[in-house]
Amino acid sequence: MSVPEPEITNDAVAEGLVLTGIGALPETEQEDELSRIGALIIERAFTKFLGEVEATEQAALEAFVRDYAEADDFIEHLMEAYPAFATMLDHELRAYRATLEQVFIAP
Repeated sequence: MSVPEPEITNDAVAEGLVLTGIGALPETEQEDELSRIGALIIERAFTKFLGEVEATEQAALEAFVRDYAEADDFIEHLMEAYPAFATMLDHELRAYRATLEQVFIAP
């Protein structure tokens, strides 16, 4: 069963770069900042997800992370193996975008 990845369009990325001012940074600093933000969003989703699953599933998830953590496509594997995590990640991405809009666009 394949789980769709959270929707991150080029327009959404471009808008985020403008809203946060990251787009004004040199390219290498943009990449570093985007990686940092992405890691924080994933960490938040992961923490919330762990808080919602049973202890046995937590142990299985920890083993999964140990086995795949170094894979380039780790997040894709994680979302496919744990569809509820994919949902949580999508929710966190949407929450981040809403926060950006509130902070940078709201009157």
